[in-house]
Amino acid sequence: MRKVILFLLIVVFLTGCEFLTSTPSDKKLVSIEVDSTTLAGEVEVHQFNLEDIHLVLTFDDASTEHESLTEDMISSLDLATLSEPGTHDITVNYQALVVTFTITLYDINDTHYVVQFVDYDGYTLKVETVDYGLSATPPSNPSRDGYTFTGWISLIQTSLRKRS
Repeated sequence: MRKVILFLLIVVFLTGCEFLTSTPSDKKLVSIEVDSTTLAGEVEVHQFNLEDIHLVLTFDDASTEHESLTEDMISSLDLATLSEPGTHDITVNYQALVVTFTITLYDINDTHYVVQFVDYDGYTLKVETVDYGLSATPPSNPSRDGYTFTGWISLIQTSLRKRS
């Protein structure tokens, strides 16, 4: 009788261990997409980090997970374009599923600014295109009866930025 009880306890114990270690049927990945909140419209090429872009993985039970992009998810050809300025269509392969996204990379050193010197009544005295990191050369100081010119004020408008 002891042997039977001992046998039943062992069977119950082993069944319980199997229950604890087994998982319900594995979830099946049904779709992937690029998380648009992690994909900036334009990125400076020297600050671009592939792992900052995330995939949203959707499973057959409607659950989702996020996964950072890695180099092994992208072809070597696409990977090479990510070190160059320009607009690139990048194809991601993840567990036999494919998604494509577009990213624009620019080189801040190739960025130019339009600097406009304007007098008190809006008349343009000079327009100059200036490379990133350099200063514009102001025109000769304007004059106006009854006033003393004290210097230029900077009204920076980032919308004037142009890329070559």
